Amino acid sequence: MILMVLLVGFVLTPLDSTHVYMDTNGYVPLNFELYNNGYFNATYNLIVKKIAVPSDLSFQMCFQNQCFLGDSQSITVEAGSHDTITLDFIGGNETGPIDVYFLVYDQHETQDRDSIEITGGVPVSEMPEKLDISMSGDYIYGKNIEKATVFTIDGRIIETLKPQNGRVYTGFLKPGIYFAVVKAETGEKVIKIYRE
Repeated sequence: MILMVLLVGFVLTPLDSTHVYMDTNGYVPLNFELYNNGYFNATYNLIVKKIAVPSDLSFQMCFQNQCFLGDSQSITVEAGSHDTITLDFIGGNETGPIDVYFLVYDQHETQDRDSIEITGGVPVSEMPEKLDISMSGDYIYGKNIEKATVFTIDGRIIETLKPQNGRVYTGFLKPGIYFAVVKAETGEKVIKIYRE
């Protein structure tokens, strides 16, 4: 292993489990550490290679205090230092298995590469009663909504909102991606909110 570290100019290490199980319209972050153990600054390509995923599953990578939608990014890491990369899985309405490879390779030394397999799934959940909650425009509509808690993609709570006239107003949100956990009398539902 020591010889391998000397030959390869970086080490990619998962900081979380590499198994992802999430609900439809859910969100799961996985964290990785990318260590540049070489003598020069290096730029690495980060790629999510999809083997099997629900068709509406999307990805976002966050590092160096920025987040980027998509399954391909690049990051520059200084010699002898490390960076934490968060790979966000953003679910849609479809269920199915998750089998992806998180690939990393040096742009200038393409033989230096590594990958980590991530498996799991978006299972079919059994609910005693279907929650009729939906998003249209700036409002969340639904029957017997008690409250909606809005989160940023990194899990910070923006605000907990109460419904007025059977709907919850979200038009105040700035551009970005958010999640709202909507609590009704019969259960909870997570809704993805996009603001351009």
